[in-house]
Amino acid sequence: MRLGVIYLKGLDAAYKSAGAKSATTDSQADYAAVVNDINVHGGIAGRRVLPFYYAIDAASATAPADQLQAACTHFTQDQPVDVVLSYTPGSGGVLVSCLRARRVPLVIGSNEADVSADSLSGSPMLWEPAEVSLDRLEQVLPRFLIGAHWADARWGSDPRCATVETRIGVVTFDQPDWRSAYTKNLAPEFEATGHKVYDVAFLSVSGNTANQLADASAAVQNAVLKFSTDCVDHVVFVSNVAVDYLFMNVAEQQQYAPRYGLSSLEAPPVIIQNLANPRTQLTGSIGVGWSPFSDVNIQDFDAAARAPGQRCMDVLKRAGLAPVDNNSSILAAPSCEGPYFAAAAFGRWLDSPPSNGLVDAVNGLGSSYQPTGTFSASFRATQHDGASAYRALTFVDSCTCYRYGSGLQAW
Repeated sequence: MRLGVIYLKGLDAAYKSAGAKSATTDSQADYAAVVNDINVHGGIAGRRVLPFYYAIDAASATAPADQLQAACTHFTQDQPVDVVLSYTPGSGGVLVSCLRARRVPLVIGSNEADVSADSLSGSPMLWEPAEVSLDRLEQVLPRFLIGAHWADARWGSDPRCATVETRIGVVTFDQPDWRSAYTKNLAPEFEATGHKVYDVAFLSVSGNTANQLADASAAVQNAVLKFSTDCVDHVVFVSNVAVDYLFMNVAEQQQYAPRYGLSSLEAPPVIIQNLANPRTQLTGSIGVGWSPFSDVNIQDFDAAARAPGQRCMDVLKRAGLAPVDNNSSILAAPSCEGPYFAAAAFGRWLDSPPSNGLVDAVNGLGSSYQPTGTFSASFRATQHDGASAYRALTFVDSCTCYRYGSGLQAW
């Protein structure tokens, strides 16, 4: 069984060049340790797993999208494989569309939300075991926030604003899947609760990692100015951790401190690491979390948070590759999620091939697969984004940290 592994390197160097912090992890070594664990335990349906690697260099002058396009060519022409594992679908779904055209299965091992429901339904051999679609996230997040009384009254006291009404702003990306999810789900869901979105900032980023960070930095300057001028007092992020802390640090400089709504997509513990004054910005913030490593500090894990990633962490520890914090754990998790999911899916297919092949085999997994990056997963013909439960997240001033405020809730 030939696995094409697309892994990330150079992220720490790329962020450092922009004055930000990111952990580093040897993703190729992580994948090798997990594949070895699978082979030691019988491979996939008795077949030995052979990994082939392709690195995406975040510090490169070449845009990640172009590197991913080259990776697709490599694994479909130069070194054909049975399935490709990746940490990302690529900007605009570049990897998804390329592999779909060549009918090669793709497993995204991260724990984010970066693909729309339409993109998933249009790619029957694309699976995201620990993710939620942007649509599912943007259906649930407004209901959760309003149900938790997040926007019942104006937040803070800004002498520049005479209005007494709550005003909600949204920060997200200017890409087709992200715009679609906002238009079809987030905006209508807020309006249905009686809290119409007042402002939205669609951020356009492109080029290599350094250029994307520069684009994001410029865009959040404009967003903070617009939101503060318009007296927006509640801000929802559907973006990523870099956008969030860039926005918040600019807001801090402008003495602007709205109440934030967020999710696992934003990796709250990593936001805290990159803020000048976390409490000033994050007090009162709440959200939904489906990925323990992205949600709360590892030392604050309870049994439900610890269970999903335990196998992965044990394998990496035995190999001398144990992640040291949340950030490095987030980066390491796809190294487990992709191979273990491929083993479960292909193993089921090869042991007892359904009449319609691999797709039916994965749909038939139901809730039997035990994910690494999320609490639980479920698959069916209409759901290839596996994450099936979330918990409430709350910022706690006394520890300058996020903690879970609820048990498991079904999506």
